[in-house]
Amino acid sequence: MYTEGSLKELTRCLQLNKTNEGNNPSSSDSDPYVYEKQSNAGYTASFLQSKVLYIGDSLFADLVDAKREFGWTTAAVTPEVGYELELQRSNKFLLTQQTIDLLIHTLRRAQSEMGNGVRSKEDTRVVDAIERQVSEWRDFQSRILGNPFGSVFRARFQPSLFAHSLRRYCDLYMSDVESLRHYSPQHRFYPEDARLLGHEIQRGVECWGWELDGI
Repeated sequence: MYTEGSLKELTRCLQLNKTNEGNNPSSSDSDPYVYEKQSNAGYTASFLQSKVLYIGDSLFADLVDAKREFGWTTAAVTPEVGYELELQRSNKFLLTQQTIDLLIHTLRRAQSEMGNGVRSKEDTRVVDAIERQVSEWRDFQSRILGNPFGSVFRARFQPSLFAHSLRRYCDLYMSDVESLRHYSPQHRFYPEDARLLGHEIQRGVECWGWELDGI
């Protein structure tokens, strides 16, 4: 049992080598995720990347080095997830997001109808007016989250730096470590394809009908 401490101290106690050291002649050149530990008895034990799940509650203090230097599977404990999920299920938040989606769809359709020629002053006024409504609804959505900065995962309509870092250095994230009780120890996660480029996204129908009960 090892408690408190840090990643550096933990790896020192286990005598684990970083992936980029490559100073153990017994390690396999074909597998960069094999770690060797020499015990006092003289035997060698291998720690494969898929066998180590490192859980931390600080992205940059705990998880970045575990992923970057050791290639471990990492899981972040992020309390904001539970808080935001609860709010996102509320009718007020759903209505706000759907209104924003509808306004953006209207902007796309309006510009499609305007064609690819030079916009008239009236065309520009229409687009500007709808954009102001989108901005106002985004501000309202941020206020629903209860702080002036909005979601820690979003910077307006773009992912925040924290969200980018979370996706880059963490394989899993959860509101608390107890969330793992819902899964078997042998459970395998198959994440959604994280698309980054617009041409890879298959949107299909850009607008659809919404029905909300209880609003």
